[in-house]
Amino acid sequence: MARNQILHLADLHVGAQPPELLRATFPQLAERLAAGRNGFWNRLASWLDSAECPVGMVLVAGDLFDHHSPPADLAEPVMYALARICARGIPVVTVPGNHDEYSYPQAIYRQRQWPGKLVTNWAVEEVLYVGPGELFSRPIRVFSACFRVGHNSPGQLVDLPQAPQDSFNILLLHGTVADPGLLSSELVEGERCFRISLGEAAARGFHYIALGHIHRFKQWTFPGAVAVYPGPPVGPSPSDPGSGQLVLVSEADTEPGDNHIPRAVVRQLAPSEVLDCRWTVLKFEVSPLDKPEDLLARIRPRVPQGQKSILAAMVVGQTGSPNFVADCQNLLIQEGLPVLLLAEEVQTIPSLDIELLAQEQSLLGEWIRRWQDWQQRENPDPQFAQLVLWEALRSFRCRER
Repeated sequence: MARNQILHLADLHVGAQPPELLRATFPQLAERLAAGRNGFWNRLASWLDSAECPVGMVLVAGDLFDHHSPPADLAEPVMYALARICARGIPVVTVPGNHDEYSYPQAIYRQRQWPGKLVTNWAVEEVLYVGPGELFSRPIRVFSACFRVGHNSPGQLVDLPQAPQDSFNILLLHGTVADPGLLSSELVEGERCFRISLGEAAARGFHYIALGHIHRFKQWTFPGAVAVYPGPPVGPSPSDPGSGQLVLVSEADTEPGDNHIPRAVVRQLAPSEVLDCRWTVLKFEVSPLDKPEDLLARIRPRVPQGQKSILAAMVVGQTGSPNFVADCQNLLIQEGLPVLLLAEEVQTIPSLDIELLAQEQSLLGEWIRRWQDWQQRENPDPQFAQLVLWEALRSFRCRER
């Protein structure tokens, strides 16, 4: 198979601990998750060495490690895998991120001879050139920069050069997007990484903008350019689950009438020999009428059989018992179903004296009195009447806030 595709990775955070809740509830699953994430590079190197693999270049857009100085038992297997990839003749370009920042004197990148091309320059410049026909039909130029304290300031808008017109140009950076409306305004712009204007990068002749820092797959298309956050293939927690995919970039075929302008084609791939575990996060809504057995009955048929997923169930809504989620988790454990329950968005309805509330000279008291009259007049199903009451009480609490 022709090796005419580029593998774009970012934010693997090797060494990040599984969530404490998973370690306490299912320690074997936590060990499996940690081993799967930390062993990713060894499996990747074996896949890249196989004849059916289409990858001819690897780009790592920051935060390979979760800490700038990871322990040797984590760092050495990664470096060995990278050395295997480079020995295969596959160029590897690594740019440090804000977690494994190069600025620290004890940073792993300063302590070892790093396999492949390590980006250490603080201003954007060309770091790799691949000749025409070696990977794409035209030359490939990779431009990159590394955030360095003393040279760069947190959240600095990166200065971009004009890219040559004779090549397929890649911009490899770790940072957040400066263009209005593309990412949530809640993102902190003062972190120790760059800000990048994707529109400017496209206007300056970059055809593929390989980004790291955002832990979700995101893709934007501009005239002549594609920008991508790949997200980690497997994240450390249900709130940071990763994409479950690898991102591959290839060169589009050009037609005689399009002036032979290079175009990047992005596709996602999930080779089982590389991704041996992944998160599956489900969502279940509960009401105060539900019992733990009711939620268990809804979860049970959605547990995959023989899959590599680590399953988490996000429970939202209201319950009538503060022990509802814990009781359901115990039932899952008793049945041997390894499903981690998350209950950050569950509210417990306190026990209320309805008769006392009905005596209030307030809007709530008036509503309760009308609700009681409705019950007497219409004789609705008792469970439905309780749901109406709880929904109204929740609405009144929201108004009070």
